[in-house]
Amino acid sequence: MITVCLFVLLVVVGLAGCKTNGDTALSASKFRVDLSLPKEMEAGKPFLLEGTLVNKSHHTWQVDYGADIFSYVVLSDKGENVLPSTDMLVVDSIGLMKTLKPFEKFGYDGGQFMHPHNNECTLPAGKYKAVAKAKFRIQEGSRKVDFELESEPVSFTVS
Repeated sequence: MITVCLFVLLVVVGLAGCKTNGDTALSASKFRVDLSLPKEMEAGKPFLLEGTLVNKSHHTWQVDYGADIFSYVVLSDKGENVLPSTDMLVVDSIGLMKTLKPFEKFGYDGGQFMHPHNNECTLPAGKYKAVAKAKFRIQEGSRKVDFELESEPVSFTVS
């Protein structure tokens, strides 16, 4: 009888330990922001910066975001920001939601809710570095956690 009780106790404790899966713990390490650029860019011709949010975990997350989830910084080889100021963007205050599955990538350019789109870029010839930034919220039950993440800098040349 004591052996059976000990066995049941061990099984219950073991199952309780299995329930706390570290992959479901909400943290910035579960996500990554990537930045994609065209292979070739010509001076004076517009091209698109494409930010994506990547779910690096085995867990599905509810992502709440605004039309301006992604913003971009492009620096010249002298370290100067070459994009126009984003202080004057017209952004509809709309809340959007996406279910981000394990290892899924998600990109959004603001659609019809942002004018002008902040991911279109026209530059003179030169060397540049760009970073994509993502601002979003993860909803986990009644808990909401805000995130602001940046991509690794991407160096590129406009010819």
